[in-house]
Amino acid sequence: MLSEIVNCPSPVVRNRQSSIVNSFSVLFLLVFTGGMLTASSLASELPAWSLLSSTQVDGSGIHLDQLIKTTPPAVLPHLRLAPAPLLGQTVSFTRAQILQLLEKTPGIASTNWTGSAQIAITRRSRELSETELMELLQAALKKDLNEKGALEFRPSRPWTPILIPDESIKIKFYDLPNAGIAASLLLHFDLSTATERIGSWQIPVQASLWRDVLIARAPLRRGTLLREAELAAERRDVLAIREPINPEALNNPALEITENLQPGAPLLARSVRLRPVIRRGNVVDAVLQQGALQISLKVQVLEDGFAGQVVRVRNIKSKHEFFGKVQNENTIAVLL
Repeated sequence: MLSEIVNCPSPVVRNRQSSIVNSFSVLFLLVFTGGMLTASSLASELPAWSLLSSTQVDGSGIHLDQLIKTTPPAVLPHLRLAPAPLLGQTVSFTRAQILQLLEKTPGIASTNWTGSAQIAITRRSRELSETELMELLQAALKKDLNEKGALEFRPSRPWTPILIPDESIKIKFYDLPNAGIAASLLLHFDLSTATERIGSWQIPVQASLWRDVLIARAPLRRGTLLREAELAAERRDVLAIREPINPEALNNPALEITENLQPGAPLLARSVRLRPVIRRGNVVDAVLQQGALQISLKVQVLEDGFAGQVVRVRNIKSKHEFFGKVQNENTIAVLL
């Protein structure tokens, strides 16, 4: 009886079976459709990676965020993928190669690609002008030689601009002038970045080193104390002046001028000396001390002398010449 009902269902049973099947069909369709819509919505929310056709990088390397533009805009990690190309060279990457480089970094790779199929990568560069080169050479040489003052270079022949990486540049000199900076120099140097050597060059330059020097404001006479002289500090190229005196010399009250100077003339080291304690032609006491015995006689000084300096003197009576050490303005000690 039961088998008959199953095999030959009544119209009522058949209607119930059809209703159940239709209900399951509708439910499956809703679930399937809803799932597809959800996946589609999620996919549409992921930013698209648009590969650029070309880009430029610096010496630190090739980074992910330099190669790709996202839509909508999103922040990509500054992830280093490969070394930077050398100056003047080009390297290329396809989408597949970029994904291969990203395999070791989970969670970054994307399959939602647009844009170019391949990107060309070159080094960011600029021209090194004559003005910039002179400034770099001036700063580097002044630092290496610890020179005071404002250093200026002028190339003796025109500099042809060269292409260099658009990065911070360092200079290393092959040989520094042993006698310091001179008015004419031949500079041999290396240029490099933080990561690579660019090359070696040689250039002749004319140099100026500007410092404050003392200048006569009025005629100056020999024997005038420096602190009493009419002087002014003026900016001059000290490489064109031999041994200018430091303006700090004005702080020494014992210095005097040794030659006549005209207004505008620079005060040189040879033009200044310590004021002598005794002068040529003075008559002073020459003292010979030996134990408790002391002998004193009058002598004529034959040359200017400072305290502690050995000078030549002459016995006024015998005219015999000998040497003594200056003690003060009235006395010298006889040397045996």
